[in-house]
Amino acid sequence: MSETNKPYWVYLFLVFAAGVAALIANPWATADFQSWPSTDILLWLVVVTVAAMSPIPLPRGSATINLTPAVDVGVLLLFGPAPACWYGVASRLFGASAQQWRPFGLNVMRTWRAPVVLAVSGWVYSAMGGRFGMDLEFSFPQLASLLALSITYLAVKRAIGAFQVPLKNNELDTIEWFQLFKANAAYDFVLFPFGALLALTHLQIGPIAVAFFLMPLLVARYAMKLWADNKRALVDTVRTLMYAVDAADPYTRGHSYRVSKMSVQVARFLRVPEEDVEEIEYAALLHDIGRTAIKRSILTKPGKLSDNEQAELRNHPRIARNILQNLRLFEDAAEIVYSHHEQPDGQGYPRGLAGHEIPIGSRIIMTVAAFDAMTSDRPYRRGLSPEAAFEELLAHSGTQFFPEIVEALIELYTHDALFEGFDEEELIQYGGEDSNSRALEAYLTKKRILAPIPDKRGIRGSGPEIDAPELDMEDDTKVIEFPAELQYARDQVKKNKQVALSEDGESLIKVSGLSDIGCVREKNEDSLGVFESEELSHGCLMVLADGMGGAAAGEVASRLAVDNVSSAFFNAVDCREVPDVLSQSLKSANLVINRTGVEDARMAGMATTCTAAVVVGDQVYIAHVGDSRAYFISSKGIRALTEDHTLAVELQRMSSSDSPAMSEAKNVLTRCLGAEKDVEVDLLDTFTLHDGERLLLASDGLFNQVTDEEIHDIAHQYDPEEACGKLVELARSRGGYDNISVMIGALETNTD
Repeated sequence: MSETNKPYWVYLFLVFAAGVAALIANPWATADFQSWPSTDILLWLVVVTVAAMSPIPLPRGSATINLTPAVDVGVLLLFGPAPACWYGVASRLFGASAQQWRPFGLNVMRTWRAPVVLAVSGWVYSAMGGRFGMDLEFSFPQLASLLALSITYLAVKRAIGAFQVPLKNNELDTIEWFQLFKANAAYDFVLFPFGALLALTHLQIGPIAVAFFLMPLLVARYAMKLWADNKRALVDTVRTLMYAVDAADPYTRGHSYRVSKMSVQVARFLRVPEEDVEEIEYAALLHDIGRTAIKRSILTKPGKLSDNEQAELRNHPRIARNILQNLRLFEDAAEIVYSHHEQPDGQGYPRGLAGHEIPIGSRIIMTVAAFDAMTSDRPYRRGLSPEAAFEELLAHSGTQFFPEIVEALIELYTHDALFEGFDEEELIQYGGEDSNSRALEAYLTKKRILAPIPDKRGIRGSGPEIDAPELDMEDDTKVIEFPAELQYARDQVKKNKQVALSEDGESLIKVSGLSDIGCVREKNEDSLGVFESEELSHGCLMVLADGMGGAAAGEVASRLAVDNVSSAFFNAVDCREVPDVLSQSLKSANLVINRTGVEDARMAGMATTCTAAVVVGDQVYIAHVGDSRAYFISSKGIRALTEDHTLAVELQRMSSSDSPAMSEAKNVLTRCLGAEKDVEVDLLDTFTLHDGERLLLASDGLFNQVTDEEIHDIAHQYDPEEACGKLVELARSRGGYDNISVMIGALETNTD
């Protein structure tokens, strides 16, 4: 037992001793079970046990209530205080065992508090003239006794329980005790009349009626549990999406999770009501969702932003609000996120709010996010130590940050309480060998959870542009792709090729591809290639990738994807089925891109989409990661075969709204090659491509500017080469805001 926890364990021992005393020294020990049938005794034992083991989640916050107070009152009125004490202990023991006594201290307190509460309540009830068992009746004096019983039960229960949290944290004070005392007290008080009705129902109708009487309450409990489970599932989905958002940049990995958990600790330290703490947690988790609509080049720029770049960046709180307004679960989160860059002196953005015009959640997130950002590594610097970050916060306290929030943050960190809310698995993940948080690393090292972690990154610059690494290809693999010397510093790359699909040459696929830099971008980060092997059974492979990353990293990532998918595919297809090999080829390319980004500082953070299609005979196999697309085109129309792996798609699934705000998140990928060591690959169902039908692969630079109907009309009407040219020109005529790449494969069968 540690010295700091001694008061807490003394408190638990006193509760235990008082509970035992209530059991063995109860002045109403003459009351026993002898006058009641054993079936009644067993029925109520089941009822109290079910009540103790069936908590009901409340609509707001993470707290729960259960039916135990109502059942306790019913048992007390029927059997008397002494039996009620034993019932209370038995029900809590069953409940604690179901939870495996976790947390141990809380379950000990609840178990032995029960007989104390029931003994004292029974004494007050009896002293007020209350009656038990068969003498129970409705009368004014009886109602007054019941009211006294309820008030006493509630007061003793809350008074004992309110010491649990502050004594465990070794920080007991009157204000915190009173807040915990009154927490959810109204819910308990409402349940007491049901206890009296349960007892009267048993006496007037019979024990079986008790079970039927409880049914509506149990149904309500089940409905609330379903609601809570759905809510939890939605929150987990949002958390997963934010993992994906953070993972897109290795230097922000885990930022949203850390900010949400630290914000909860700060909010509770400041005694924010628990129902508001939950909103703050989710708002903190989503506070950066508006950045998904900001150009990556701005977010990762090491130098000072221009005025235009600064204006675009400052737009992200508005974007976040527009997105969150459509998620009904987070009613207050939208306003919290909208204001999390406002400052006490009114110099923040976007509205220039000042002082207490700023929601408490926004004040907390503003400070915590700044602390995490300062103590996290960035491409151009190593993260500050926690002590250095605190100096910065204190230097701007009162102007940029609220003093009470800064003080709370420092106090929590000093007492090793700032990271207490982290899940153990997440704590190790975000503080392990891939850690980018100096604060979390220092905490884990101090706690001896990790050995000291050496500096892995050092100071990074943007780095010069480099050529893509050369990759060896097997001698028996014939590569038909765009010239390597044109993969960089190119405005437009095109290629046409016919690939035989049958021995007699009567079945072939004509493939044309065109990749254009567009009208705005300085580089073309798209890559594409067409590949065939000497073996006809291997078919024709088409690969299109849209890279992302600073310097030349996007171009390198997309090129690595094209080269590695083709190499891995043709090297393994002899011994395995085409779908499995195609999926594994994308995973292999993912590992190469990820490893290159880790090992080469100039390539850090690079990633790419990848859509690959194999045509063997007349069968088509497609594997896909990211937001490039594959389309099937015939005389009947056009059909998108792939689903975009973007945040916008996931948000649309969670919201019934079709607000345009959702589209602002369409440029952030939830899946891509290179961001993580493992990637999930979508493998589409195999389908047949008939004569005259076409397969089209495209980057978002095309389909964001050209409608599906226009793509169909042009791709179906013109020869593949001419169609590619017309589609690219149409996208350019509408702004050409991104690189534009398209590949069309048309199956032709000679039936003469």
